[in-house]
Amino acid sequence: MAYSWNDTSKPDVRYAIVGNGFDLECGLHTGYDSFLKFVREDGYASLPVGASLTNSIDWQGFRSHNYWLKRFESVQIGSGWVDFENEIARVIVTVEKGMANASAIQAFLDDDIKWNSLIRSLSIFGELYNFFKDDGAPIQSYRDLVKRLLDDLRYLTRCLEAYLRDYVCTKPPKETAATKALVRRLCESDRARVISFNYTRTFEQMLKSKGVDCEFCYVHGAIGDGSKKNTMVLGVDANVEPDGATTPVEFGPFMKYNQRIFKQTDNRYMTWLDNVRSSHEGIRQLKELADRFVLAPSSSVDMGATLDRIEYLKSELRKELRKSEVVVFGHSLGLTDRDILKSFITLPDTRTVVYYHDEKSFSSQVSNLSSILGADELITRTGGEARTLEFRDQRELV
Repeated sequence: MAYSWNDTSKPDVRYAIVGNGFDLECGLHTGYDSFLKFVREDGYASLPVGASLTNSIDWQGFRSHNYWLKRFESVQIGSGWVDFENEIARVIVTVEKGMANASAIQAFLDDDIKWNSLIRSLSIFGELYNFFKDDGAPIQSYRDLVKRLLDDLRYLTRCLEAYLRDYVCTKPPKETAATKALVRRLCESDRARVISFNYTRTFEQMLKSKGVDCEFCYVHGAIGDGSKKNTMVLGVDANVEPDGATTPVEFGPFMKYNQRIFKQTDNRYMTWLDNVRSSHEGIRQLKELADRFVLAPSSSVDMGATLDRIEYLKSELRKELRKSEVVVFGHSLGLTDRDILKSFITLPDTRTVVYYHDEKSFSSQVSNLSSILGADELITRTGGEARTLEFRDQRELV
């Protein structure tokens, strides 16, 4: 029987999946809107002289010449990083569609009549053309545009790292009833593991200050000390292509999976998942072996010794087959992280609790998880005494 919320025994392993909502709960200005405000209001002028990352940033140039910064200052989207990433995806998909034929696009660039026809159907493409033209460097080709978009995204990511390290993380996080309770919850387990989608190390530092020993995995990278290359992942989901179409190679660097590989971000979560799956597969095979001997005994087989061996192997495998609990805090369950979220929620002998901030986020999380798991799967997991998934108000985490 699956490990459900009707089971009163405590889990042996707790996986905490934390998103930007955790840092916001700690009073840190880690939202993209706070970052934009910081740049717009020249907040970088107040950064300490000699800050390693800040010294490498041309803030004025970033403010004046970065396409993505200008775009996000001019559009109305939601307040979460998932909304930020979805808007990037919208631009990328639109550009890809509009530039499917590079030679035809080059003709558009050289013909005002054709160009006017194009921008009427693809406003984003026209916006891009006009932005770079007004910036004094008109688009020269299909690959030129893609390269500029990628360069601007990478520079924005670098500026974001400097903002987080040299501004946000210089202020101590506040501890709330919810964050304290989350720390206590991890203390209760024999083993605790954290999958962080944040760039800051706020939660890790908080746990260490309480003497909590647990493993951390920064899926999207983390802010560095300025001496090494930027490892932060900021991009779009690999599934932005309609009808399962293959993403053109030029757009690969915009994809999160591509950035994770290129930037060699922490992927130990995959080992955690593989160990659990391998153990369950071993149990299944051993059970089949035992059933085979029981149903079709052979005089040439020492049944007692064989079955003893099978039971021993099963007991050894069971040591890795711990009952697991996944605690989601501060994550929108956005589709850009669907692959990792689904992998943990659907692990064998695992139950999940998703904490929501308010009614609006609750509704959004339910919708997002329905898209990730499928409506039928979500209904099954949240219903009845054997339910393995619950949504709870984070104010209950006390």
